[in-house]
Amino acid sequence: MQVIDAFLKEKAGYCVHFASTMALMARELEIPSRLVTGYAPGTPTGVEITGQEGSKLKEFTVSARNAHAWPELYFPAVGWVGFEPTPGRGVPPAYAPALPAPTATAPEDPRLDNPRSTSKDSSASESPSSTAAVGPGSGSDAGSPMPGMLCVLLVLLVAGALPWTLRRVQRATRLRRMREVTGTECGAAAAWAELIALGIDNSCPMRHNESAGDYTRRLSRTHPLASEPLLVLARAYERMRYSPNPQNTDPEALAAALDEVKQHFSEKFGPGERLGRALWPRSLFAPRPLAPVGYVPSD
Repeated sequence: MQVIDAFLKEKAGYCVHFASTMALMARELEIPSRLVTGYAPGTPTGVEITGQEGSKLKEFTVSARNAHAWPELYFPAVGWVGFEPTPGRGVPPAYAPALPAPTATAPEDPRLDNPRSTSKDSSASESPSSTAAVGPGSGSDAGSPMPGMLCVLLVLLVAGALPWTLRRVQRATRLRRMREVTGTECGAAAAWAELIALGIDNSCPMRHNESAGDYTRRLSRTHPLASEPLLVLARAYERMRYSPNPQNTDPEALAAALDEVKQHFSEKFGPGERLGRALWPRSLFAPRPLAPVGYVPSD
């Protein structure tokens, strides 16, 4: 019960957490339930084999990574019915509604786009009005337009530096909380929250259907030089969340792993792109968790 209670508060976990929680909730409603363990569909090989009675069967490669758990509920006159509560895993039942297909014109998520063009448009629309207010003919006391332009420039500089400052404060707060053992988002949880933010800032957001291990394995494929620090962060987070006797990981090791991951993330961008992402960190404006539309499609 403690594991399920923690899972409902965290709202993230593995298939066994989703399946066992649904089975227990069904029993609370006096619906017979059971937990089934097996394998999700693996990778198709493209080969067809002949089964019993001459039926054609497609061949799949299944490994331990396809191990899966799901609940079954019993309904009178129907029997045992399988359910798939784990997002993005297993096979949705036939009665589940189909997900809407993404349209070609729909953006991924406007909250994740770098709104540099919006800033340019707004500054362009403000400049003429500011110049007209101090230009010739505005009155007998009209003077040089320089003070007004300097004020506008100062406002733009402050507005541009504010997101960068807030992101720096947020990162420093998480690094401090990594050294704490009690409180919300402390220890390895603070390090994991900073990794999620780094992924959003560098266009590598965590998908809504990924576990900690799935996310870091995907990042290791796209950033192989960061695989070792990613493994340190994932193992520390999973030990804290799922181990019956969690042990605190050295905060210095977590901080070093985050620094190394940040360096490898930024290496794929040029100087101008790195500056733009630093001045406008996307993680500040992305909700927690991101809506499914904000995630890149599965491989």
